[in-house]
Amino acid sequence: MSTTPFKERIVLIIGGGTFRTSIAYHLSQSVYVSVTVLDRWAPQLLEAKDPAGLFSGMFYNSGWIIGAGNATLPFMEASVKNSELLGFNKGEFVSAEQNKKAIEAIGAGVKHIHGDSGYVKQLLFDADSTCVGAVCSDGSVYFADVIILATGAAAAGLLDMKGQLVAEGYTVGYVQLTPDEVERYKNIPIVDHLDNDTDYKYCIYGIMFPPNEDGIIKFGTVRFCTNLNCSIPGV
Repeated sequence: MSTTPFKERIVLIIGGGTFRTSIAYHLSQSVYVSVTVLDRWAPQLLEAKDPAGLFSGMFYNSGWIIGAGNATLPFMEASVKNSELLGFNKGEFVSAEQNKKAIEAIGAGVKHIHGDSGYVKQLLFDADSTCVGAVCSDGSVYFADVIILATGAAAAGLLDMKGQLVAEGYTVGYVQLTPDEVERYKNIPIVDHLDNDTDYKYCIYGIMFPPNEDGIIKFGTVRFCTNLNCSIPGV
């Protein structure tokens, strides 16, 4: 464990997903002197701002309808209740602009490094087996007092997880709409149904997105599938 005074500790977060975003935001509001995020890809907000970025022009406020059947509704209600009991802010709907501002706030106290300079290939340990840093694809080396691994299933590429991780994904499909269909459905929100309500014989659960600029609608199930062709030891 680091002996560096709490207020002077340097934090290194490996991984750029949802958990990283939350951790980085809250640490940026704390007394830590330095917070650095390493990830292979740039934050999506930065990509969206870049005219040549991967996500350029893909974000807009479409709205979101979430349908909950008998199985899921209690879970959603309990989630809100538990948040209140734990002292967190009550769950509420937020606009795309509010979400954007929250993500931008992260940049005020967090250093983001992406590309080969942020693509972590190896963790570094001291003589006591304590993780002290990381080596990236371009040879860059980063050291910190606190290392947070937030890489999801990809963690098995850095640590031997002893078979504790299962990498899963959604099955998705695409439908090309006709011009008339695009006009009809262009303003629909995201529609999400969370469970398979047994009260309805043919009820299925999944998610559907509004058509994109090419008139293609994407949809998928919320039931995970697993790739059993293991390519990473320990997964």
